[in-house]
Amino acid sequence: HKNFVAKSILKYNFRSADVLCATSHVIKDYISKISIKPVSVIPFGIDPKVFKPYKHLSPFGEGHFVVGCIKSLESIYKIDVLIRAFAALEPNHPQLRLMLIGHGSQAEKLQQLAKELHLEEKVVFTGRIPFGVVADYYNMLDVLVNISEYESFGVSVIEAMACGKPVVVSNVGGLIEIVENDTLGLKVNVNAVDETAQAIERLMTDQVLYDSISENAKKHVSEKYNWENNLSDMIKLYEDTKRLEDEKELAKKVKKEPKKD
Repeated sequence: HKNFVAKSILKYNFRSADVLCATSHVIKDYISKISIKPVSVIPFGIDPKVFKPYKHLSPFGEGHFVVGCIKSLESIYKIDVLIRAFAALEPNHPQLRLMLIGHGSQAEKLQQLAKELHLEEKVVFTGRIPFGVVADYYNMLDVLVNISEYESFGVSVIEAMACGKPVVVSNVGGLIEIVENDTLGLKVNVNAVDETAQAIERLMTDQVLYDSISENAKKHVSEKYNWENNLSDMIKLYEDTKRLEDEKELAKKVKKEPKKD
Protein backbone atom coordinates (compact mmCIF):
# COMPACT_ATOMS: atom_id res chain seq x y z
CA HIS A 1 0.00 0.00 0.00
CA LYS A 2 3.00 2.32 0.37
CA ASN A 3 3.61 2.99 -3.31
CA PHE A 4 3.91 1.39 -6.77
CA VAL A 5 7.63 0.64 -6.39
CA ALA A 6 7.17 -1.16 -3.06
CA LYS A 7 4.29 -3.18 -4.50
CA SER A 8 6.36 -4.13 -7.55
CA ILE A 9 9.25 -5.31 -5.39
CA LEU A 10 6.86 -7.39 -3.31
CA LYS A 11 5.36 -8.97 -6.42
CA TYR A 12 8.85 -9.84 -7.69
CA ASN A 13 9.79 -11.43 -4.34
CA PHE A 14 6.62 -13.51 -4.36
CA ARG A 15 7.27 -14.68 -7.93
CA SER A 16 10.83 -15.68 -6.96
CA ALA A 17 9.76 -17.74 -3.94
CA ASP A 18 9.25 -21.50 -4.06
CA VAL A 19 6.66 -21.32 -1.27
CA LEU A 20 4.62 -18.51 0.27
CA CYS A 21 3.72 -18.65 3.94
CA ALA A 22 1.62 -16.28 6.07
CA THR A 23 1.12 -16.04 9.82
CA SER A 24 -2.62 -15.37 9.49
CA HIS A 25 -5.48 -15.64 7.01
CA VAL A 26 -5.62 -11.84 6.98
CA ILE A 27 -2.09 -11.71 5.57
CA LYS A 28 -2.90 -14.58 3.20
CA ASP A 29 -5.80 -12.57 1.79
CA TYR A 30 -3.51 -9.57 1.19
CA ILE A 31 -0.91 -11.74 -0.55
CA SER A 32 -3.57 -13.37 -2.71
CA LYS A 33 -4.50 -9.98 -4.13
CA ILE A 34 -1.07 -9.61 -5.77
CA SER A 35 0.06 -13.22 -6.25
CA ILE A 36 -1.60 -16.28 -7.78
CA LYS A 37 0.62 -18.69 -5.84
CA PRO A 38 -0.97 -20.72 -3.04
CA VAL A 39 -0.23 -19.47 0.47
CA SER A 40 0.23 -21.71 3.52
CA VAL A 41 -0.96 -20.29 6.85
CA ILE A 42 1.23 -21.15 9.85
CA PRO A 43 0.65 -18.78 12.77
CA PHE A 44 3.15 -17.57 15.32
CA GLY A 45 3.24 -19.88 18.31
CA ILE A 46 4.05 -19.46 21.99
CA ASP A 47 5.99 -21.67 24.39
CA PRO A 48 3.46 -23.02 26.94
CA LYS A 49 6.31 -23.70 29.37
CA VAL A 50 6.93 -19.94 29.52
CA PHE A 51 3.49 -18.43 28.96
CA LYS A 52 1.30 -20.02 31.62
CA PRO A 53 -0.73 -18.83 34.62
CA TYR A 54 1.11 -18.17 37.86
CA LYS A 55 0.96 -15.68 40.71
CA HIS A 56 3.05 -12.54 40.27
CA LEU A 57 2.34 -9.43 42.32
CA SER A 58 1.84 -6.18 40.39
CA PRO A 59 3.38 -2.81 41.42
CA PHE A 60 -0.01 -1.93 42.92
CA GLY A 61 0.11 -4.73 45.50
CA GLU A 62 -2.77 -6.95 46.59
CA GLY A 63 -6.48 -6.31 46.23
CA HIS A 64 -6.58 -4.54 42.86
CA PHE A 65 -8.09 -5.40 39.48
CA VAL A 66 -5.36 -4.58 36.97
CA VAL A 67 -6.01 -4.01 33.27
CA GLY A 68 -3.29 -3.16 30.81
CA CYS A 69 -1.53 -3.76 27.55
CA ILE A 70 1.93 -4.76 26.36
CA LYS A 71 2.52 -2.72 23.22
CA SER A 72 4.78 0.00 21.89
CA LEU A 73 3.37 3.36 22.89
CA GLU A 74 2.45 4.42 19.36
CA SER A 75 -0.74 6.02 18.03
CA ILE A 76 -1.79 2.96 15.99
CA TYR A 77 -2.32 0.99 19.21
CA LYS A 78 -4.93 3.43 20.57
CA ILE A 79 -3.61 3.44 24.12
CA ASP A 80 -5.20 6.87 24.58
CA VAL A 81 -8.58 5.20 24.09
CA LEU A 82 -7.71 2.66 26.81
CA ILE A 83 -6.73 5.47 29.20
CA ARG A 84 -10.02 7.28 28.55
CA ALA A 85 -12.00 4.06 29.03
CA PHE A 86 -10.16 3.52 32.32
CA ALA A 87 -10.96 7.08 33.37
CA ALA A 88 -14.67 6.44 32.72
CA LEU A 89 -14.65 3.33 34.93
CA GLU A 90 -12.35 4.43 37.74
CA PRO A 91 -14.80 6.58 39.76
CA ASN A 92 -17.17 3.60 40.26
CA HIS A 93 -14.44 0.99 40.74
CA PRO A 94 -11.85 2.17 43.27
CA GLN A 95 -9.96 -1.15 43.07
CA LEU A 96 -9.27 -0.69 39.33
CA ARG A 97 -5.71 -0.01 38.17
CA LEU A 98 -4.05 0.43 34.76
CA MET A 99 -0.58 -0.77 33.72
CA LEU A 100 0.90 0.27 30.38
CA ILE A 101 3.89 -1.88 29.47
CA GLY A 102 6.21 -0.67 26.75
CA HIS A 103 7.86 2.43 25.35
CA GLY A 104 7.40 4.56 22.25
CA SER A 105 7.15 7.99 20.70
CA GLN A 106 3.77 8.68 22.37
CA ALA A 107 4.99 8.02 25.93
CA GLU A 108 5.10 11.65 27.09
CA LYS A 109 1.79 12.47 25.42
CA LEU A 110 0.07 9.52 27.09
CA GLN A 111 1.57 10.34 30.48
CA GLN A 112 0.27 13.89 30.11
CA LEU A 113 -3.20 12.55 29.26
CA ALA A 114 -3.19 10.42 32.42
CA LYS A 115 -2.16 13.49 34.41
CA GLU A 116 -4.91 15.66 32.89
CA LEU A 117 -7.46 12.98 33.85
CA HIS A 118 -6.06 12.89 37.42
CA LEU A 119 -5.04 9.24 37.13
CA GLU A 120 -1.35 9.49 38.11
CA GLU A 121 -1.74 7.36 41.26
CA LYS A 122 -3.69 4.63 39.48
CA VAL A 123 -1.70 4.27 36.24
CA VAL A 124 1.81 2.82 35.91
CA PHE A 125 3.99 3.30 32.82
CA THR A 126 6.65 0.61 33.07
CA GLY A 127 8.72 1.62 30.05
CA ARG A 128 10.49 -0.99 27.94
CA ILE A 129 10.92 -4.38 29.63
CA PRO A 130 13.23 -7.33 28.79
CA PHE A 131 11.55 -10.18 26.88
CA GLY A 132 12.65 -12.60 29.58
CA VAL A 133 10.19 -11.10 32.07
CA VAL A 134 7.23 -10.54 29.72
CA ALA A 135 5.33 -13.54 31.13
CA ASP A 136 5.66 -12.05 34.62
CA TYR A 137 3.92 -8.90 33.44
CA TYR A 138 1.05 -10.80 31.81
CA ASN A 139 0.55 -12.51 35.15
CA MET A 140 0.36 -9.15 36.92
CA LEU A 141 -2.72 -8.31 34.82
CA ASP A 142 -6.31 -9.42 35.26
CA VAL A 143 -7.32 -8.37 31.74
CA LEU A 144 -5.27 -7.57 28.64
CA VAL A 145 -6.64 -4.84 26.36
CA ASN A 146 -5.38 -4.67 22.76
CA ILE A 147 -7.58 -2.24 20.85
CA SER A 148 -5.22 -1.44 17.97
CA GLU A 149 -6.34 0.39 14.88
CA TYR A 150 -4.95 -2.58 12.93
CA GLU A 151 -3.10 -5.82 13.68
CA SER A 152 -1.99 -8.43 11.16
CA PHE A 153 -1.81 -11.02 13.94
CA GLY A 154 -1.55 -10.16 17.65
CA VAL A 155 1.18 -12.09 19.47
CA SER A 156 0.57 -10.32 22.78
CA VAL A 157 -3.04 -11.52 22.69
CA ILE A 158 -2.17 -15.22 22.45
CA GLU A 159 0.56 -14.80 25.07
CA ALA A 160 -1.96 -13.28 27.49
CA MET A 161 -4.57 -15.92 26.69
CA ALA A 162 -2.01 -18.67 27.39
CA CYS A 163 -1.52 -17.06 30.81
CA GLY A 164 -5.26 -17.37 31.43
CA LYS A 165 -5.99 -13.66 31.01
CA PRO A 166 -9.27 -12.66 29.33
CA VAL A 167 -8.68 -10.17 26.52
CA VAL A 168 -10.53 -7.21 25.07
CA VAL A 169 -9.56 -6.64 21.44
CA SER A 170 -10.58 -4.39 18.58
CA ASN A 171 -12.74 -5.88 15.86
CA VAL A 172 -10.04 -5.80 13.17
CA GLY A 173 -7.46 -7.83 11.25
CA GLY A 174 -5.73 -10.75 12.88
CA LEU A 175 -7.27 -10.01 16.29
CA ILE A 176 -10.70 -11.30 15.27
CA GLU A 177 -8.98 -14.34 13.76
CA ILE A 178 -7.55 -15.19 17.20
CA VAL A 179 -10.64 -14.20 19.21
CA GLU A 180 -13.02 -16.15 17.00
CA ASN A 181 -16.08 -15.64 19.22
CA ASP A 182 -17.17 -14.20 22.55
CA THR A 183 -16.27 -17.37 24.45
CA LEU A 184 -12.58 -16.55 23.85
CA GLY A 185 -12.58 -12.80 24.57
CA LEU A 186 -14.56 -9.61 24.04
CA LYS A 187 -14.40 -7.47 20.89
CA VAL A 188 -15.02 -3.73 20.50
CA ASN A 189 -14.92 -1.26 17.63
CA VAL A 190 -11.83 0.88 17.04
CA ASN A 191 -11.80 4.20 18.96
CA ALA A 192 -14.87 3.16 20.96
CA VAL A 193 -14.17 4.45 24.47
CA ASP A 194 -17.58 3.50 25.87
CA GLU A 195 -17.53 0.00 24.36
CA THR A 196 -14.05 -0.60 25.73
CA ALA A 197 -15.10 0.55 29.20
CA GLN A 198 -18.19 -1.67 29.11
CA ALA A 199 -16.18 -4.74 28.04
CA ILE A 200 -13.68 -4.24 30.86
CA GLU A 201 -16.51 -3.71 33.35
CA ARG A 202 -18.22 -6.93 32.25
CA LEU A 203 -15.06 -8.89 33.01
CA MET A 204 -14.66 -7.11 36.35
CA THR A 205 -18.18 -7.73 37.57
CA ASP A 206 -19.08 -11.13 36.09
CA GLN A 207 -16.85 -13.79 37.66
CA VAL A 208 -18.56 -16.62 35.78
CA LEU A 209 -17.88 -14.91 32.46
CA TYR A 210 -14.30 -14.13 33.50
CA ASP A 211 -13.52 -17.72 34.51
CA SER A 212 -15.20 -19.18 31.41
CA ILE A 213 -13.24 -16.96 29.00
CA SER A 214 -10.01 -17.63 30.89
CA GLU A 215 -10.36 -21.41 30.56
CA ASN A 216 -11.56 -21.31 26.95
CA ALA A 217 -8.71 -19.00 25.95
CA LYS A 218 -6.03 -21.22 27.50
CA LYS A 219 -7.41 -24.28 25.73
CA HIS A 220 -7.72 -22.47 22.39
CA VAL A 221 -4.12 -21.26 22.45
CA SER A 222 -2.86 -24.68 23.52
CA GLU A 223 -4.60 -26.34 20.59
CA LYS A 224 -3.90 -23.78 17.86
CA TYR A 225 -0.87 -21.70 18.82
CA ASN A 226 1.52 -24.11 20.52
CA TRP A 227 5.02 -23.22 19.32
CA GLU A 228 6.13 -26.85 18.90
CA ASN A 229 3.15 -27.67 16.67
CA ASN A 230 3.65 -24.53 14.58
CA LEU A 231 7.36 -25.33 14.22
CA SER A 232 6.54 -28.88 13.10
CA ASP A 233 4.19 -27.47 10.46
CA MET A 234 6.94 -25.16 9.22
CA ILE A 235 9.50 -27.98 9.07
CA LYS A 236 7.04 -30.14 7.14
CA LEU A 237 6.50 -27.29 4.69
CA TYR A 238 10.26 -27.06 4.09
CA GLU A 239 10.53 -30.83 3.67
CA ASP A 240 7.62 -31.00 1.23
CA THR A 241 9.13 -28.14 -0.76
CA LYS A 242 12.51 -29.86 -0.95
CA ARG A 243 10.89 -33.14 -2.00
CA LEU A 244 9.01 -31.43 -4.83
CA GLU A 245 12.18 -29.66 -5.98
CA ASP A 246 14.10 -32.96 -5.92
CA GLU A 247 11.36 -34.59 -8.00
CA LYS A 248 11.53 -31.75 -10.53
CA GLU A 249 15.31 -32.09 -10.81
CA LEU A 250 15.02 -35.85 -11.28
CA ALA A 251 12.41 -35.37 -13.99
CA LYS A 252 14.72 -32.95 -15.82
CA LYS A 253 17.60 -35.46 -15.71
CA VAL A 254 15.42 -38.28 -17.00
CA LYS A 255 14.18 -36.07 -19.83
CA LYS A 256 17.75 -35.20 -20.87
CA GLU A 257 19.04 -38.80 -20.88
CA PRO A 258 19.34 -40.26 -24.39
CA LYS A 259 16.85 -42.95 -25.27
CA LYS A 260 18.24 -46.48 -25.62
CA ASP A 261 17.32 -48.71 -28.55
